[in-house]
Amino acid sequence: MYLCQVCFHSWRSTEPTYAVDAEALSKDFRIDPSVLGKGQVMPEIPRSASTNDEQRSGSRLSERLW
Repeated sequence: MYLCQVCFHSWRSTEPTYAVDAEALSKDFRIDPSVLGKGQVMPEIPRSASTNDEQRSGSRLSERLW
């Protein structure tokens, strides 16, 4: 695994060129490093009541899926 130290994009060594080569990326997906850190903070999404009930009762989604 690799990690970009500028934008924290991560990729595997097996990814195709279009996914890892900055020159091959569409301009729509390029990040201007000068604007990093200037983005808006997204508000936290509140948990649903059913999720809170399951947490209180000790039920876990992963246990039900297996």
